[in-house]
Amino acid sequence: MTPLALYYRAMGYHVEGSDLQSFRMESILQNQGISIHYKQSKENIHPGITSLIYSAAIPSTNPELVEARACNIPCVHRIDVLKEIVQPKTLLSVTGSYGKSTTSTFLSSMAEQCGLQPSWLIGADMLHYPCARFTNSNYFVLETDESQPSFLDFHPSYLILTNIGVDHLTNYENNPEKLKQAMVHIVDNTKKKIVTPYAVKESLENQAVQNSWITCGFENGDYRITHHHTYFDGSGLRTSFHVDGKYSSFHAEIPMPSIRNVMDALLSFALVEDIVGPIATPSDYFSSLPVVERRFQFIPTESRALFIDDEGDSPDVIKQVLEDAKLYFPHRHLIVFLQPHRYSRLHNLFTEYVQAMQWADEVFILPVYAAGEEQENRKNSMDLFEALKKCHTGSVHYVHSLAEGSLLLSSLLRPSNAIITLGPGDVWKLYQDICE
Repeated sequence: MTPLALYYRAMGYHVEGSDLQSFRMESILQNQGISIHYKQSKENIHPGITSLIYSAAIPSTNPELVEARACNIPCVHRIDVLKEIVQPKTLLSVTGSYGKSTTSTFLSSMAEQCGLQPSWLIGADMLHYPCARFTNSNYFVLETDESQPSFLDFHPSYLILTNIGVDHLTNYENNPEKLKQAMVHIVDNTKKKIVTPYAVKESLENQAVQNSWITCGFENGDYRITHHHTYFDGSGLRTSFHVDGKYSSFHAEIPMPSIRNVMDALLSFALVEDIVGPIATPSDYFSSLPVVERRFQFIPTESRALFIDDEGDSPDVIKQVLEDAKLYFPHRHLIVFLQPHRYSRLHNLFTEYVQAMQWADEVFILPVYAAGEEQENRKNSMDLFEALKKCHTGSVHYVHSLAEGSLLLSSLLRPSNAIITLGPGDVWKLYQDICE
């Protein structure tokens, strides 16, 4: 909702909103003159409101929603608002199980660099790069979240499909094949080109009607990555690589670690190059990419411990992060503070969570960040803790609260340790008191 609030404010609207607690980007909203209520009640609804926009996290019993409807204020679901915004635009859509926000950020940056002057909406918490932008350009970059099936009713001009995993299955009857069919649906809705890793295209080729593909890969594809190498430059991780592209071959670097980020950057570049034609200095587009926060982000502290924060929203991503940490810092004791996100995800991917945690030397499990869900009969963090105690070779601890976790984390800031906080909820609050 934060990007949407900023977008409407940039259009000149008066915007206000509510949440139940503080959040990372609240100061950015407030600096733009957007007022925030930290209680959701009917008193927040007043005659000056011309429409109320709500997300999938808001139940029909929410007091603001109930009051707005009683006052005949139009109440519009966030998805319907997005459809209205992008309907007249040339939509550059980014979807997939993982990497959507990173790729949307890269795409918005590269489209801006080549002069397309796009508007955009990106669903990530970003303090140093705008998650929303309003322009009069016909191009619009939108992160299209496959976790809500109605998002896949968009008709983009271009689509980047990052991957197809087994996450976000709650709205697909917990059936990976139904999620895959939804991906086929938006592929077939795409008017011009689908940009995707070569392996993803191969997995969909017999199911999708649309056949206008641009592919990126390692051994196959229109753009091929070779000789990739991640290194620590003293303040952060960078990744160099070579590309044999559709129009040229070139060397480049991105200011982030991991081959998965290289792939996301290359997908973005391939889309932009298809729109504008051959780009003379490709390496410039990669070296100037913004660093996406909470993606293997180094947090400075007064100690010599390595402290890393990552959104780590699913077991596949968590496993990649921990594998990378072991690769880059093999002599450090790897400590993980994990805050699972949503009961449904933990329940559906419980075995995968247990397996992903095997890469850590020491694990601290925090309570599930529910994101509006009820536990019902689903797995919780204590279940994960008990399962890990039975099979993990290192130490496993249960943390009852963020306050307790913050104290524990502060006691572990030693040069021999690499500490990683994982989770898209509010686990980032653990390091608020220890940052330089």
